[in-house]
Amino acid sequence: MNLMFDDIVDVVDKKFWGIINDLRVHESKTLRLPALTKLSQDLKSLKYFPSLPHSVKESDKGLGVARQIPIFNLNDYSVYYYCVRRIEYVISKNRVPGTYGGWSMGGKIRKMEEGDGPEDEYSMTYSYNPAAWSKYYGDFNAKLYAKILELRDQGKGNYLVFELDIANFYDNIQLDILEKKIRQDADYKESGVLDLLMYFLSHSNRLVNRYQTRTVGIPQDAFGDCSRLLSNYYLQDYDLFMSNVAERYDATYLRYADDQVLFVPDDQAGRDLLQIASRRLARLGLNINQKKVELRTLDELYTYRSFDIFDLFVTDGAKDNKDKVNEFAKLSYATIDRNADNIKGQGYPLIKRLISANFNLLTPARRTRFIAYIFDDSFMLSCNYYTMKTVYSRMRDEEKLDFLSSLETLVLNRKHSSFHYEVLAFYRSQGMDTSTVESRISDLRKEIYEIV
Repeated sequence: MNLMFDDIVDVVDKKFWGIINDLRVHESKTLRLPALTKLSQDLKSLKYFPSLPHSVKESDKGLGVARQIPIFNLNDYSVYYYCVRRIEYVISKNRVPGTYGGWSMGGKIRKMEEGDGPEDEYSMTYSYNPAAWSKYYGDFNAKLYAKILELRDQGKGNYLVFELDIANFYDNIQLDILEKKIRQDADYKESGVLDLLMYFLSHSNRLVNRYQTRTVGIPQDAFGDCSRLLSNYYLQDYDLFMSNVAERYDATYLRYADDQVLFVPDDQAGRDLLQIASRRLARLGLNINQKKVELRTLDELYTYRSFDIFDLFVTDGAKDNKDKVNEFAKLSYATIDRNADNIKGQGYPLIKRLISANFNLLTPARRTRFIAYIFDDSFMLSCNYYTMKTVYSRMRDEEKLDFLSSLETLVLNRKHSSFHYEVLAFYRSQGMDTSTVESRISDLRKEIYEIV
């Protein structure tokens, strides 16, 4: 008797099932056990075929340019998750210190602290463990900070920093290279699971490929964790190579997702390493995004990431200390006023960190300015569910009413639905009526499919 795929009911757990059900709008909840039992039967009888996405989230990359993020149906999400969990022991590792992206979906789930949500492009509200994204992004920033201090202590304050990322990373992952790597590292008993994984990936972009087989790209989907593990695994040989080459130049290589940082002794060393990195990535079908390469001094990186300000909240209890909270606000406002274009996110990360503190300890003038930031449309559109939830919990009653009114206005007037899904998660967390935002998401979904 063929028992392959019988364990899908155990692997696709209740937590994951709840997440992918939450991503579906205006549909009744589907019971897990009957659905997975039927899926197991379809897999064993070879009836399974990936469907069109249930929907598509759109995020605003700037000036209205949309990044489309598919939301798969329950069967497709279950298959993707099942396959990745079965080979997680192979792909959920970081071979090189200072590289981040290979944390496991299994094991203990870290509790999300208030206001501790991932920032900006690393916001993953609907992932298996959103707190992990925040934790490891924090670890990455701590590594950058520690490296600056280390170089200064060593009398190497003249070092330079090159920051770079990979152009359209997920879209350019070569499936044949990915498959070859996994088959080399995985147990032969997983061959059937790998067949299913590659079958799914080859047909996961049907809005574009229709009935043709896809050979390049993995989905940058709304759940996020499965593709995050695969993409990180795809770069592990490159990480090892770059780390070793960097050592020969007395340089340091660090990476979070597709964001890479090189600490180099001089400009020429940095340019040499960028050329070497470009050549190595080309073997994987990848390219550095030349327009996003940034060159900074150590002092400029220190200022850009506002390390001195963030350092105020490192110690336990600092976020509930009146003096610390006011000092954080004072320095943040001064930095934004003086240099907004030369700090990360134009200062939004600083305001979001202040949200995680007890901002009611601010002096009246500083609190007034803080609230003005919160109600700025651009800032609100950048907020994820955790930020909304935290700031709302600490607002005064009249501010809460204004906050909800502002969210409602943005929901009705904005067309990039990624924001709407964050609002939806926030409303659900507060037990609020979700009919307006769900209706708006459905309308935007129809617009996308009409274009298709």
